[in-house]
Amino acid sequence: MNSLDNGIEVFGVADCIDIRSNYFKEFDFQVNKELQGIIVEKILSINVNINIGDFDIIKTPIMLSNEGVFFSGYKLKVELIIDMKIKYMYENTLGLSKDKIIKTIYIVLPLEYNNTNMIDLLRKRKIIINSYVEDIYCELREKNILYTNLSAIIIADFNES
Repeated sequence: MNSLDNGIEVFGVADCIDIRSNYFKEFDFQVNKELQGIIVEKILSINVNINIGDFDIIKTPIMLSNEGVFFSGYKLKVELIIDMKIKYMYENTLGLSKDKIIKTIYIVLPLEYNNTNMIDLLRKRKIIINSYVEDIYCELREKNILYTNLSAIIIADFNES
């Protein structure tokens, strides 16, 4: 889906997401990218794509966290590779800022699913991970700083077959 926000064309935001899993992590983060030696006239577009890198199961104590989250004994550690491209104009020239950002998130999983523990599900490749960009905001700050705020959700589910 693409849309126009502040006159900036936005690519990569998912349509409305129907979450059918109890195992997900929502997060947001901000990036301030300073472009050295140029004065940006206008941001034209931003394109964000989140790819799933490595993932693994981490054993945790069974407990209630300080935030009130119940830790069941397993967390899914997921490495995200966020590709971000911002097109902009400077001195009547088209510029492109490309960034690859690595971020790690954790999703609390149950002890087992359909009588199978998480380690076996991981080994059998039965854990499915999907990423969705929920919102992107981008603006120009101080003539050479590209500010971006990204909200996303990562969903873990289990393959029945």
